[in-house]
Amino acid sequence: MSFVPFGYSRLVGKAQENGWTLEHLALVSADLGAWDWDIPTNRVVWSDHVYEQYRTNTFGGTVEAFVELVHPLDRDRVAAQLAQVVAVGPDEWSIEHRLASDDEVWLFCRGRVFRDDEGRGVRMAGVVQDITERRAIEEALRQSQKLEAIGRLAGGVAHDFNNLLTAILSFASLGRRHAHSPATLLQDLDEITSASERAAALTRQLLAFGRRDSSRPVVFDARERVSESVRMLSRMVGEHVSIKVHQADTPCWVKMDAGQLEQVLVNLAVNARDAMRAGGSLELALEHVVREGARWVQLRVSDTGTGMDEATRLRAIEPYFTTKPLHEGTGLGLATSHGIVTNAGGTLCIESELGRGTSVFVRLPLVDAPNSEAHAPAPPSAPIVGRGRLLVVEDDPSVRNAAVHVLRASGYDVVAAANGEDAIHIARTQPIDLVVCDVVLPGRDGFEVIAAMRREAPIKALFVSGYTGENPRHSDDPFLAKPYTPDVLDARVRELLAAR
Repeated sequence: MSFVPFGYSRLVGKAQENGWTLEHLALVSADLGAWDWDIPTNRVVWSDHVYEQYRTNTFGGTVEAFVELVHPLDRDRVAAQLAQVVAVGPDEWSIEHRLASDDEVWLFCRGRVFRDDEGRGVRMAGVVQDITERRAIEEALRQSQKLEAIGRLAGGVAHDFNNLLTAILSFASLGRRHAHSPATLLQDLDEITSASERAAALTRQLLAFGRRDSSRPVVFDARERVSESVRMLSRMVGEHVSIKVHQADTPCWVKMDAGQLEQVLVNLAVNARDAMRAGGSLELALEHVVREGARWVQLRVSDTGTGMDEATRLRAIEPYFTTKPLHEGTGLGLATSHGIVTNAGGTLCIESELGRGTSVFVRLPLVDAPNSEAHAPAPPSAPIVGRGRLLVVEDDPSVRNAAVHVLRASGYDVVAAANGEDAIHIARTQPIDLVVCDVVLPGRDGFEVIAAMRREAPIKALFVSGYTGENPRHSDDPFLAKPYTPDVLDARVRELLAAR
């Protein structure tokens, strides 16, 4: 947030010189821009400071012109919330969004709807503020809180992984003994596959919780995310706190970043645990509700802890407000959760009474189910012999050998390299149809390796990585997240070669 670069006396003098009102003086002092929307005529008027905040010298004077200044990834969310507030309320409206011309700049808009005698929205007026610096501070504090939570998780995660590794090693050993009994061997392999999938799910859960990527909304059933989080939450709250889950009977489709919903659950669970140091019960309940003419998915997180007095409850979601003692965490759980839920178009409210526990109600807009046809698995087909020469670039020998064996079994001519320099040399000395390249390599990373190859000749690439479920550089090249199955790797390679 920027501050007015002159002292109070100079500010008063400037106000008198320009004939500013007390309200105008307050807006300038608070670094706020004002706006006014006449809804029937769709005419929007801005103060001069709003032009500065949106980094523009021109403005079309309509809501559509305003929405065009919003970042493309936030645009639909902002437009949808505006339409909903005008149509059904609530009359108080606020949202945070990025700037279209610079996705590092964040603005906070707040407004109030004024209605005629028949309840129709006729005017909305409000303010806008640059919150880029505030969000940077909040993000740093969120990362600190995540590290604290991950530290608490470490023991439980190690326990779970050791259990899974024990199962994998045991059934692998049994598989050797049962090599001459195909039916029993298949059962052993199924158990290894199941344990591996659970380990992969645990890893994805931790990456989603700890990542620093910006929000990437998707449509998903909140019931599944709540169910998947219970094991991790039980590790965090400890054995002295019991967890009860009540799920809705029908799907709870929401659109938001799935990892951020999990972060909300973790934040609220940690707060509940801290309020139940002597033990208690944590209850998670999902249901469908209708409020102010709109359909919502409501997540209730209730504890039997110490509760809050009214003064604390009213300040609980304020950034930087905490009742935690020094060295016992940042205390930003509720503030962080409130920001996540608000950005997803939802609301967060708290009911609490001293000595009688706390309930946090998270409401998210109910959305339509995703198109099932788009996610339906492809029907099995007869194996197709692959054709072409592939280069696998992977520094981990086990992963490299597995990829080479899988692709050779599919009929491809495969060469391999353990680092970027060897890969570049191979690409110079023989024709390569596709490079399957790990992102993290010793020396040059995968993106630099492919860029070096492309300076000499055009080449197709499939990047793979175990650090994130999405392309880390958001490049146009396809991306495959680890762990992957042989069928998935084979299908992606076949798809890319067929598109030549």
